Amino acid sequence: IEELIASGAILAHKDGNYGSKYPRVDEFGSEGVPFLTAKSLCDGFVDIDAAPRLSEARADELTFGFVQPDDVLLSHNAT
Repeated sequence: IEELIASGAILAHKDGNYGSKYPRVDEFGSEGVPFLTAKSLCDGFVDIDAAPRLSEARADELTFGFVQPDDVLLSHNAT
C-alpha cells in the first residue's frame, strides 16, 4: 500500500474506526447506513444487502470510512 500511495495510484489510505469509535454490537440493526467489513465481501463483490446497519446519528459519529463512487476497497482481517 505504501508503494501505491507513493506512486499516486492510491490518493488516500484510511484504516478503520478503532477503539471507542468502533460501533458496539448492540448499535447495529437492520435499518440505516450499511457498515461494511471484510465479512461483507463475497466472491469479489460487496454484499451491501447483508451488511449490518447503523442509525444515521451513530454513523455521523464515525471519523471516516464512507465509501464514495469509484473508491477501491482493500480488505484485511486484523492480525
